[in-house]
Amino acid sequence: GAHPVVNHFMMKWGEHGWEAGYLGYPTTDEIVLTNGRRQEFQGAAIYWSPVSLGAIGGAIRDKWNTVGAETGPLGYPTSDEIAVTKNNGRYNNFTNGTVTWSGPTGARLLYGAIRDRWFQLGREDGALGYPLADEQSTSNGVAHHADFENGTSIWWTALTGAHDMPTDILAPWNSHGAQTGNLGYPVANPTTVTTDPQVTLHQRFQGGVINLLGTTRALVGMYDPTPDPVPEPENLIAPSPQERSGPGPMAIPPGATWPAPDVAPNYDTSDIVGSATNANWPQYGDMPIRQGYWSTAWADGWGQDKAEHKHQLKYVESIEFVLESKYYGARSDSSDPGTDFWAYATDSTCQLTWSGKECQEVQRRTVHAIYDYTSWPNYKLSPGGDPIGVVSAYCGGGNTPLSGGPICDSWVDMALMNPEN
Repeated sequence: GAHPVVNHFMMKWGEHGWEAGYLGYPTTDEIVLTNGRRQEFQGAAIYWSPVSLGAIGGAIRDKWNTVGAETGPLGYPTSDEIAVTKNNGRYNNFTNGTVTWSGPTGARLLYGAIRDRWFQLGREDGALGYPLADEQSTSNGVAHHADFENGTSIWWTALTGAHDMPTDILAPWNSHGAQTGNLGYPVANPTTVTTDPQVTLHQRFQGGVINLLGTTRALVGMYDPTPDPVPEPENLIAPSPQERSGPGPMAIPPGATWPAPDVAPNYDTSDIVGSATNANWPQYGDMPIRQGYWSTAWADGWGQDKAEHKHQLKYVESIEFVLESKYYGARSDSSDPGTDFWAYATDSTCQLTWSGKECQEVQRRTVHAIYDYTSWPNYKLSPGGDPIGVVSAYCGGGNTPLSGGPICDSWVDMALMNPEN
């Protein structure tokens, strides 16, 4: 039949070779739509709106039609079909998303934020490959997610944004309850770690962190409401009034031994080496972690030095992680000032099964950070501060060889490590 082709439609038809191109001859005049127009051709259709223009056809158009075409959530096409190297695929971009097609995966749709993160990672020709299904919504409507060819999933919520999780992160996340567990949704993309060479991949979540050691071991630090029955160690009790107002600068007695290397007599125990804030304790403000000290000869000390040399928590980031926990309680002796914050560290082994990669928790420890909000210029015969801050951090209950004692297993520090803190 005879049909006029004018303006934007004529320009787009010409870009594709007129009637000799894949569009072929027009089969309709322009058709008026809500906020736009379309014109049908033998091989596809051209859509126009005041802010978009594109040609669309085949399986991609069929998928778009299933969600309402231009009046659906994707909106108008903003591109023609674009060829992709992998599997000779094709895709169309839309105002609010994309539909991509390949022979093995079919036509799949992704919306804005997940599409944008996938684009940052190389789209179809990147490491993730094609989506295996349309973008899905959780039953409560809070989150959207999409799974991809290489085993990665991208999850999005309005609060946390869109973040990718590779299969090695997904396995321990799923074993801890996925989005409904203590970890919640991811709040950052996976990153490599320079703080500890054993940790190969790190990712932060609403309620904790996952640190991978290769592909078969996952260490997870998370906030868990379960109280710890193990009491605070005796040597963490508050010092006597005499110790609080002691002689000031450290006076190391003869024969006192320190963790190597030996520290000088003018060692600055009040130096702040880290800090954290906790939304549940705004009155604490910026909570300092001071250097403190640990003396083997005295079998006593406080601060970060004690956490490291006595209780084997060497990373300041680990202590900061515990201080940010939303789970806390009074100290074992309620007469001692301050708050006991706790978190959990778990150690899991992961392996491939017939149903995919799965992780099994084999060890767990509770980790505490004792915070003292009072102002003592001198603390345990050394310069203190205003406030004292972290008295120390130690391990409590669990099911490891060291469980029940204040010394942490060597892997606990890596489980709580949060280099993005």
